[in-house]
Amino acid sequence: MTEQESWGSREFLNMAGAFQATMVIVSLIAAAWMGIDVWDRVAFTPAALLWGVIGTVPLCVMSWALDRVPWEPFTRMSAALTNVLGPAVRDCTWAELVTLSLLVGVSEELLFRGVLQVGLLPWGWWPAMIATSIAFGLAHAITPTYAVCAALVGAYLSLVMEATSPPNLLIPILCHAGCDLYAFVQLKREQLQAAE
Repeated sequence: MTEQESWGSREFLNMAGAFQATMVIVSLIAAAWMGIDVWDRVAFTPAALLWGVIGTVPLCVMSWALDRVPWEPFTRMSAALTNVLGPAVRDCTWAELVTLSLLVGVSEELLFRGVLQVGLLPWGWWPAMIATSIAFGLAHAITPTYAVCAALVGAYLSLVMEATSPPNLLIPILCHAGCDLYAFVQLKREQLQAAE
């Protein structure tokens, strides 16, 4: 995608917002059909908030490290993300990036950890987590490397959900949103520096 073909921030935010909102609606319909009360799995507790913040750190460190590894699959992955999101993210305000990160965290975790993983629990926790992580990776298949990295992140998010008893969906929501916000901020800074 060339710069002339790239999305403007308004178009990007409208498309992303509509897609994520649709994902929430589909998740809630699927949850109702499967008899899953996803909101029963979200508890705003101090422990969940703390785990959400702490759990974000390894994801941000991984993102930072992958951007600095001079291995061709990682540089290709980074270039693909920059080409797809760079110009649009550059023109977003900081508040818009926070809002988008929260929306992505809520919608994707609601679907993958809240509905899919919980729906697969009759198979057992490990098979449910593995299947959910693979689906998460495939949904993020911008490049093959990104799909593998996303699947590993999906497994991590499934594990951090278990940090409290009972498992709390708020923890992976916060981790996911925090990691996305970190990535968006880094991308925006790179784009602004490149424009100078």
